[in-house]
Amino acid sequence: MSTWYLKSSAVLLILGALLGIFLAVGGTIYIWANEDRFNTQVTQGLDLIDDTLETSADGLDLLNHSLQQTTSTIGLLKETSSELSTSLDGTIPLVEQMGSVIGEDMTTVVRDTQASLSAAQSSARLVDDTLRIITAIPLIGQRYAPSLPLGESIENVSQSLDGLPDSFRDIQQQMNTAAGQLESIQGEVESLAENITDAENSISDAQGVIGEYESQVSTLQERMADIRQNFPGWIRTFNWGITLFLVWMAVVQVSLINQALNQIQQAKSVD
Repeated sequence: MSTWYLKSSAVLLILGALLGIFLAVGGTIYIWANEDRFNTQVTQGLDLIDDTLETSADGLDLLNHSLQQTTSTIGLLKETSSELSTSLDGTIPLVEQMGSVIGEDMTTVVRDTQASLSAAQSSARLVDDTLRIITAIPLIGQRYAPSLPLGESIENVSQSLDGLPDSFRDIQQQMNTAAGQLESIQGEVESLAENITDAENSISDAQGVIGEYESQVSTLQERMADIRQNFPGWIRTFNWGITLFLVWMAVVQVSLINQALNQIQQAKSVD
């Protein structure tokens, strides 16, 4: 092997080692100089997620309040149907008056309730989409996969009310046709009571779903609090690990430089 080749390869080895030392030193300086900036950026991201979770929690509270109002309305309908069933043995004028209340007033109440639920369904879908986006972040560590999406649960409540207006109109028509049809009307009222019970059950299911959502949001908020508390320590540990690796790499480069110098000395001795 020629001395020229030994010297050339030694020089290249020294240059490569010096570059490695430069990168190790530069990398170490960079990660420690930017530690605070990185922590600030991560904190801002965590703040955004916290704000989003807080907004979701507020949305769930609003939905829960809407369902409570719906429950009160359904309770009023149930009470009215119960009283109607008791009063069906009354006089014809009383029957006709009740037919007007059922066919007009109670139908209006149901339509207003469905309109309110339609607005609540949009908010519920927004909460669904928000939680899916947040839990898709690998750092969160918890996937959002409810057995029944909140939007569908609210939609089920609204759909469970669809049959009520027709029942109301049927009852009104029968009550206006003849007072002698009180027995048939009694059967319609009992069917109406069943529809109202189904609506109550749907609302109860929706409230249970909201409870699950609130529990998941609360869990996510606790998880974010833990991440916020522990993240600076994780960053510091990561920086030290990278620093130790870079120091080791620099030591290896020094060893390579020493090897190259020995190679140059060997080439000189040959000359």
